[in-house]
Amino acid sequence: MSTDSTKKSKWKSNLGGAFILLILVVMLLLLFRAHSLEEIRSLILRMNTAWLTAALGCVLLSYFAEMMSYYVIIKKVDGKASLRTAFRVTMAGQYFNSITPFAAGGQPFQVYYLMKDGISMGRCANIIMVKSVLFELCVFSISIVSFVFNAGSLNRIIEN
Repeated sequence: MSTDSTKKSKWKSNLGGAFILLILVVMLLLLFRAHSLEEIRSLILRMNTAWLTAALGCVLLSYFAEMMSYYVIIKKVDGKASLRTAFRVTMAGQYFNSITPFAAGGQPFQVYYLMKDGISMGRCANIIMVKSVLFELCVFSISIVSFVFNAGSLNRIIEN
């Protein structure tokens, strides 16, 4: 029985890898169809690597902060947490939010990954809800602070 499930798992993994490879090939074909190799080379050589490094650092910092917030929330709600679970939940949310319209697919899959790690459905929903509410509170707070400190700039934009 275990060999059948291992074969199915390996087959699914190979199918997933083939799908990713197919997407990569299609993207490269579209890129080279729209731009010549010399244009791409010129663009890469003109690129400021400091900005690219800063952007990559910001993305990684964002993922790390989200992972740590999930870690803390899972620990408070469920009593036990692992960085691996927090990382998987974060990456699942990022991936499924990126591929679904209106970024609506992340939370259901985050619940799914939490449930796979043995957390009950109610606690999973609670973890996702708490994280979402905290995120919205942070965005709201930053917006209020930005508005207070930049009210003059906003008034100039509105008047024009």
